[in-house]
Amino acid sequence: MNASDQSAPLSVSRPGGSPSWHAEAPEAITAALKVDPAAGLNVHEAAARLARHGPNQLASKPQRP
Repeated sequence: MNASDQSAPLSVSRPGGSPSWHAEAPEAITAALKVDPAAGLNVHEAAARLARHGPNQLASKPQRP
C-alpha cells in the first residue's frame, strides 16, 4: 500500500454523495479504506493519510454564554 492509493468508493451514499459508513459491512469499509484491521496502518501510510485528510477529530460547537 502506498500514499498515492485512493480509497475505493462505497456502494451506499447519502444524497450529497458522501458515503453512509454506518450502512456498510465492516469488511466493505476495511476494503474501501485499504486497511487490515488486525494489523492497522504502517507508520508511512498513517502519516500520508494524516497529511491528506487531517486529524481524526470532530469540530467543537461554540460555547453558549
